[in-house]
Amino acid sequence: MRSRNQNITTQVTEFILIGFQLSRATELLLFSVFLVVFFFTLAGNLTIIILVGMDQRLQTPMYVFLCKLSCLEIFFLLGIIPKMLMNLLSSHKSISYLACIIQCYSYFFFSTCEIILIAVMAFDRYIAICHPLRYTIIMNAQVCMTLMLGCWIASFVSTFGPLFFLTKLSFCSSNVIDHFFCDYAPLIKLSCDDVDSLLTLASSLSGLVLLSSLCVTIVSYLYIIVTVLR
Repeated sequence: MRSRNQNITTQVTEFILIGFQLSRATELLLFSVFLVVFFFTLAGNLTIIILVGMDQRLQTPMYVFLCKLSCLEIFFLLGIIPKMLMNLLSSHKSISYLACIIQCYSYFFFSTCEIILIAVMAFDRYIAICHPLRYTIIMNAQVCMTLMLGCWIASFVSTFGPLFFLTKLSFCSSNVIDHFFCDYAPLIKLSCDDVDSLLTLASSLSGLVLLSSLCVTIVSYLYIIVTVLR
């Protein structure tokens, strides 16, 4: 394995995560806190999934979307937190190249899917409150399935390009990531290739997803507020 600061010409096989540069006692304290929060978050999301799955009265679009959001939250957490907890306990805070790429992709894919799904849930509430008589017709099972599938497809399309080009980069200098997980920007800055266009692409796609989802959410709730105040 190469030195952290030495420039070399061979491809890296692992990265060093230095996001937490703390004393041993502080790291153990953070480990305990994060572990408790992690398990409580998992338990809360699993409870939602189980309750929605067991109660037929909750088989409505709102609760189905909420159940899917809980699933995404679990996948999102499992992609980052376990490795972060392991590094808090370990003196060698490393992650393999493949695991780093997978962690980076899972982080962006599931977070993007969550953002889009929240916009879909806002649209669902808009239909339920502003058009209650047509709600069951508009938000039928096929439409809900299409919206959910659209979340997955939009997330895949918006994250695949930047992550695909990430795998083509050469990491031939430092292998130290100044973060506690494999985030996209700190990772590609370690590349010895020109990454300006890649950063622009990733920022543009992220901004497009965030702004479009935010607009749908805001407009939906504005209509809801207006309808309620009438």
